[in-house]
Amino acid sequence: MKDNQDGVPVPVRAHIFEIDLIRAVTVFSVVALHCLASTQFLVPAVSSLYLVNLFIHLLHYNREMFMFVTGLVLTYAYFGKPFSAKKFWLRRALLILVPYLFWSIIYVKINNHTLGLEAYLKLLWHDILVGEASYQLYYILLALEFYILFPFFLIFLKKVSKHPWTTLSISFLFQIFFLHLDYNYLQSGIFKSDLITNFILPFQDRIFITYQFFFIFGAFTAIYMKDGYSFMKKFGKFLPFVVITSIILYSIYYYYLIGISKNIFYATSVLQPSVTIYSIVIILFFLWLAISWVKNLKLYKVVKLTADTSFGIYFVHVAILSLVVKYLLPLTPNILPLSLKMGLVIAVTFTTSVLFCAFLLKTPLLAWTIGRGRKENK
Repeated sequence: MKDNQDGVPVPVRAHIFEIDLIRAVTVFSVVALHCLASTQFLVPAVSSLYLVNLFIHLLHYNREMFMFVTGLVLTYAYFGKPFSAKKFWLRRALLILVPYLFWSIIYVKINNHTLGLEAYLKLLWHDILVGEASYQLYYILLALEFYILFPFFLIFLKKVSKHPWTTLSISFLFQIFFLHLDYNYLQSGIFKSDLITNFILPFQDRIFITYQFFFIFGAFTAIYMKDGYSFMKKFGKFLPFVVITSIILYSIYYYYLIGISKNIFYATSVLQPSVTIYSIVIILFFLWLAISWVKNLKLYKVVKLTADTSFGIYFVHVAILSLVVKYLLPLTPNILPLSLKMGLVIAVTFTTSVLFCAFLLKTPLLAWTIGRGRKENK
C-alpha cells in the first residue's frame, strides 16, 4: 500500500498510467518533427524556413524524454527486486533487437531497391552495425546500449540511491560540460581531424554517454515517485509559466545562433547544452500534465493504444511518411495554406502509423515486429 496525492492509502500500481500519456505525446512529437523536416522543401522563403526549423527545434526534447522514460520504467520494474541479467538481456533481445533487425532489413531494401544481393547484404550489415538503415533507427542502438549496461547500472544505483541530489547534480554538470565542449569545439569545426569528422560527429548521437543524465533522472524519479507526486502537487501549477518562458528564451537563443552562424543545422543541433535545460523543463511539464490527466483519464483508450504501439510507430512512421509525401501531398490543392499541408501530413502519417501498428499488435506473429510479441508493460 502507498498514499495517493491526497494521503489516502491505495494499492501500489503495477502499471504507471502517467507513462501512457507521456509515451503517446513523445512518439507524436517524433512523427511531427520528421513530418516537418520532410516537408520543409515546400517553404519558399528563408525566413519561413527558419520558423519551420524553430518548430522542429522545439520538438527536440523527444530523445531526452525517451531516455527519461526508459530509465524510469526499467528502474520501477527492477530496482530492489530479484534480478537476472541473463533473463533481462534475453528478454530485451527479443523485444528490441528482433524488431530492429526486421525493420533494418526492410528499410535497406526500400532505400536501395536496385542493389544486387551481394551489395545489399554488405550494406545491410554496415547499416545494422551503425543504425543507418533509416534515419530514425540510430535510437534503437542507443536503447540497446542502455539495456546492455542496465544490470551494472542497477548495482551503481543501489550505491547512490540515498544520494539523489548529489548524483543528479554531478550527472547534470557532466552532461552540460560534455555537450559544451562538443558543441562549441567539435560541431563548430574549431577542432578538426579525420577522427572527429568521420567517426565522432556522425555517430555521437548514438552513444549512451550523450544522454546519461536523463536515464539517471528517470531512475531517481521511479525510486522517489511518491516525493515526486508531492513536489508536483505543490509546485506543478507554476510549470505552465515556466514552460512558456523557456520556449520564448529557447526561441530567442535559436535565432541568435542563426544570426551568428547562418547555419540551420548548427542552430538546431540536438547535442547542445540549451537542449538539455529545455528538455528538463518540458519533461517536468509533461509529468505534471500526466499526473493531472490520470485524475480523469480522458480519451484513455486512444492514449493507451498510442502508448502500446509507440515502439512500433517509431519503426514504421518513416515508411508511411515517405508514401504520404510522395503520393498524398501532390494531391493537396495549391490554394491550401502551407501550414495546413504540413498539418495534414502530420495527421495522416501519425494516424496511419497508429492504425497499422494496432493491426500488427493484434496479429500474434507480426506483433514481434513492433516488440510486442506478448503482453509487455515494462
